[in-house]
Amino acid sequence: SRERDGRSVAEEQEHVILLHQATHDVLTGLQNRRRFGERLQQAMAALGGSKPKAALLQIDLDDFKAVNDTLGHGAGDTLLQLAAGRIRDALQDGESAYRYAGDEFAVIQLGKEQPAEAERLAGSLVDAFKNPFVINGIPVFVGSSIGIAFGPEHGTDGEQLMKAADIALYAAKTDGRGCARTFNRSMLILLEQRENLRRSLRTALKRGELYLEYQPLIRPPSSVMGFEALLRWRHPEFGTIPPNVFIPIAEADGLMDEIGRWVLEEACRQALTWPSSLTVAVNLSPAQFLSGSLTDTVAQIIDKVGIEA
Repeated sequence: SRERDGRSVAEEQEHVILLHQATHDVLTGLQNRRRFGERLQQAMAALGGSKPKAALLQIDLDDFKAVNDTLGHGAGDTLLQLAAGRIRDALQDGESAYRYAGDEFAVIQLGKEQPAEAERLAGSLVDAFKNPFVINGIPVFVGSSIGIAFGPEHGTDGEQLMKAADIALYAAKTDGRGCARTFNRSMLILLEQRENLRRSLRTALKRGELYLEYQPLIRPPSSVMGFEALLRWRHPEFGTIPPNVFIPIAEADGLMDEIGRWVLEEACRQALTWPSSLTVAVNLSPAQFLSGSLTDTVAQIIDKVGIEA
């Protein structure tokens, strides 16, 4: 019987370990996506009335891909662990954190005074990510963007609430990152507009909608030393689209290599028509530097166009 009791204890311990592995993320120690889905559905099922009683915060690390690309995946994993620690440290009673996917995290708040408590936590998290993470002795600055949604106001089930929080997160990233936004219906219109732009941008170059404007570069006191090439997009339906709107879309969709190459070649061809004393300056996207082929691309274009470097 003692042996049987010992076996029961061992089996119970093994069960606890297996349960933890099934419900927690191995890398960060936070509860995992499966657990998140279960807890969110349970929270939504327990709600009643129209007053917000549950809050969902979707948290995304800004520029995480750049850390992976420049410092390696090991550094990326370390960053995720450190980020999870900062999220965990910011939690109070009635708040639970989850690693949802990749560099995306989530927090569920229950039994809190809303919207004040969700806004308080979001502010604390944004502030917590303003300090650099030290990885292998290197300070790494990675902010957090946060989308907030309340149940049942913004969704009566987990899927609806997640969609609302995700749209709010998208708005936070569009507004400059490193901030938090709460879902509202007008965000749906902005999202639809952005999706239209995303579809159009994929063929804008082939349709001749992208063009360059040239801004003079002045050498004091008043002589022109060259020009800066500025990328513009004239959309057939929406008119001129500001660069701060379409360039982030191009970067997110992996279009900057193709567009950037066109800008370089077009600017070089234009410079050939100028007096040799004038120079041309071209703005480069971080995505072009991270591609690893920028130097070769510039050399190829200079050789192709026949311009002197």
